[in-house]
Amino acid sequence: GAGLGTYTVTGTLVGSPEITDTDTFTVQSSAPVSLSITLSDDNVERGDGIQVFVDMRDQFGNQVDYPVEISTSGVGTDVWGTFVRFEAEGIFTIFADVVEYDLHAQAPATVLVDSSGPSIRVTTPARGIEIDMTLPDNDIIEVTGSATDPWTGVVSFQINGQNVPLQPGGVFAFDMVPERGLNGIEIVAIDGDGNVSDHYQTFLWGEFQPPAELLDDGLVARLNEEAMDALEDFVANGLDTASLFGSLTANLWTSPQYCVTVIVSQLLEVCGQLLIDVTSISMGGLDFDMNPNNPNGNFPKGFLDFVANIYDLEIVITLTGNFHGSALFGAITFDESVDFDAILSVDNIFVDTDAGFQVNANNEIEVLLANTVTTIDNLQLAMPDLGFLGDIFSGIFNLLLNIFEPLINAILGPIVESQLPGLLESFLGDLEIATVIDLLGVPLTVEALPGQICIDDIGMTIGLDSAASAPMGPNAPASLGSYMRSDGELPVYDNSSAFGLSISDNWVNQLLHAVWQAGVIDLSMDAAELGLDLSSFEDFLPLTEIAFEVSPLLPPVVGPASSPGGLLELGLGDMLVNVYGDPGGNYGLMMQLAVSVTADAELTIDANSLIQFGIGAPSINMEFVSSDWVTLDGEVTERLMDAVVDLIIPLVTDTLSSVGGIPIPELPGFSLGTPSIEREAAPAYYITAAGDLILTL
Repeated sequence: GAGLGTYTVTGTLVGSPEITDTDTFTVQSSAPVSLSITLSDDNVERGDGIQVFVDMRDQFGNQVDYPVEISTSGVGTDVWGTFVRFEAEGIFTIFADVVEYDLHAQAPATVLVDSSGPSIRVTTPARGIEIDMTLPDNDIIEVTGSATDPWTGVVSFQINGQNVPLQPGGVFAFDMVPERGLNGIEIVAIDGDGNVSDHYQTFLWGEFQPPAELLDDGLVARLNEEAMDALEDFVANGLDTASLFGSLTANLWTSPQYCVTVIVSQLLEVCGQLLIDVTSISMGGLDFDMNPNNPNGNFPKGFLDFVANIYDLEIVITLTGNFHGSALFGAITFDESVDFDAILSVDNIFVDTDAGFQVNANNEIEVLLANTVTTIDNLQLAMPDLGFLGDIFSGIFNLLLNIFEPLINAILGPIVESQLPGLLESFLGDLEIATVIDLLGVPLTVEALPGQICIDDIGMTIGLDSAASAPMGPNAPASLGSYMRSDGELPVYDNSSAFGLSISDNWVNQLLHAVWQAGVIDLSMDAAELGLDLSSFEDFLPLTEIAFEVSPLLPPVVGPASSPGGLLELGLGDMLVNVYGDPGGNYGLMMQLAVSVTADAELTIDANSLIQFGIGAPSINMEFVSSDWVTLDGEVTERLMDAVVDLIIPLVTDTLSSVGGIPIPELPGFSLGTPSIEREAAPAYYITAAGDLILTL
């Protein structure tokens, strides 16, 4: 029953204990006849190993120490004696063999090496796709694909936080209700070993404005009382007052030959002819009043009630002529010339007209006048004492009053009607944008032209139709157009500020789309251009060169800020980042990432009345897409991804922040004082800058 080993045997003579004999012998195992193995662990991570415990015995049950060959199923393992290291994932069977004795053993349990989560593949929708919400069946987006794990299976699968069942083969289909703007598909899958995989990609869902078309009401200008006063002043300064009465200062009227018989004390007959000229005109002043009015039947978009008041008008009339006659039945004859001035005075002349507005197909403002009425207040005629001729001319003076009143009515109204439209069109026509911005060497053309004019009882609203364009970049992707929403409304204005400029999300998206298609944020640079010290990578990835290519699949888009008090939220989905380098001395594509960014954004108006765009701290989603790097290491990959994002994202956000320097539309001779900037409440998707007017002339 003794085990293997060397033993000492001692014999003693019975009765004579002093007589002994000692000898030794060795118990050795015989040839091994059985072999079994056990494992130190049956669930390890990739890169770890296990110890194999061998139990080999002979026919007597003695343990046998004999060389054993350990092997495994599959590939990706390293064996050193009885230690096995696993470099690949899988389910492995461990074997032991003693070939000389034809002994073979298999571990009672397999070894699970599962360090990664399930494999996730999305078939639809494609990464970074634009989807037109107005097309049939696009109100629901079907997310399809598969999620598989060959070792432990997928035990949990969620899309955007919702549990989704998997069909045989790991196939899934999920109906997603999209929201306007940038939508994220976030998938989380967990395998039976507790490993987690995630997947993130985006699509842009909504309406799209074709680049070649003007966008209705991209910007909106609002003129309240102080701005209307500026309009009144502009008209007052621009109206040609000399022309108001120019038609009166010519030869006005020549009377026909006539005779008058007058009985004073003697019978007197006088005949003659008068030439009447207006020699001078003066007035105390000219006032204008312009009041906005709500729409009516004649003006469905409202109108301006325009009143011009000419006060203390004085017209000097020169009367000349020759008169002859006789008295006392011809006993006395005479021939007299007359030359005297009469003064025609008017307290007030009111010219009242209604001005409506329309915008023609060329985005030019047109003024339509109606209901023009001229009212004369207290027309009087003063003349010198003419003696007996005064009786003769009294009828003529009454005739003059009857001539001048309709004449003033007939002349002043049409003159105002001829000048007022041009002045109004000139003033309001300056409320536009037409500029070219040099954006990193790319000319960005921006315009905003009058599109519609609406008037209410406290002011005027001018919608500006906008467009933004730039030369197409060499790698410009196909696009449906700039993201926009047509479900919005114009802002509702009060009269708290003189002038307001409302900037729509749609207009900002026009700018960003033009920048995107021009390739401004398609970046390509190496370490030298980045000012990058490659020694910063040495502790985890020695490199002698590195380069990056950035290509956004989707344009940047903005919408209402999600944070309280914010102005805008920027989304940039699925920006492909290719990272090239030479790990191990072989230059090539190390990895491709898909990076999505969201960030707060803001619009400001600087001291030079330029619109500026800024971006806050971004929130980033990174997705590993592919790699040609055969010996890709997970930890190295993550550190490299973090380093790449730290380098690239600031470049992208700084580039987008340079989309600015656009002059705001302003009234002639005025600029907008330090404005308040506020987000309008939905469904008015605008940011409004409002303030007082500052005279610049």
